[in-house]
Order: sequence, then C-alpha cells, then structure tokens
Amino acid sequence: MLTLSCSGHLCTDQMRALWEHNRHPIPALDELPPAVRAAVLDPLIPAEVEGLAIEDRGLLWLYMQGWNVLYGVVALEVFGHMDPRVIESGDMFIEAVRSFAPKLGLADDVDRLTAIMRDRLGR
Repeated sequence: MLTLSCSGHLCTDQMRALWEHNRHPIPALDELPPAVRAAVLDPLIPAEVEGLAIEDRGLLWLYMQGWNVLYGVVALEVFGHMDPRVIESGDMFIEAVRSFAPKLGLADDVDRLTAIMRDRLGR
C-alpha cells in the first residue's frame, strides 16, 4: 500500500510516487495551454522536477489542479462562504477528494478513501 503525505517539495514527490505506482493518464505537453506549458516546463512553484522527464511534466498540471480543488474548499471555509454544518461534517472536503481521485487513478479506491476520511473526521 502506498502512503502519501505532503510538505513542500514532498507533495510533488508524493504525486510522482502515486503516478509511478498507478500510471494514471497525465496531460501531454501539446494538450496544455501555452501559459500552463511554460509553467510546467519551468515551474516557479515549489515543485520537484529533477528526474521527471520533460514529456511527463503534465503531472505538474495535475498537481496544481489538485491544490486548486483542496484550497478552494479551505478558502470557502476561511472566508465564511460555507455553511458551518457542511464544514463540521467534512462533506465538502470528502466530495473534493472523491471527485479528484479518478484523475489520480484512484477511481476504484474512492469508497475505501471515503471511509478512511469519515473515520478520521469522526475523531
């Protein structure tokens, strides 16, 4: 079983480990908008790209999309744009993970991941 956690460059390392384990599809460079292509080829974010083949840099786009989804949930909570009952339940966070999991090759694990998140949120 693959264990993931994130902190700084470790997040891109973990995203890469998951991709190397699952080999889920990643966008090809020629499928990316020009600004996104430039960003994944020469990232100005804390992203570990050493040893990642140029043609596999679409993985960074998935990385950015994932953070967008998770930070969106956090921003809604922090700025008071989400009902406190939804925040307390963790349902929005769980839905964010459930909807993004297939992009990471985890479609078959969604129910298991949901159970783990619900268990952790219940503590």
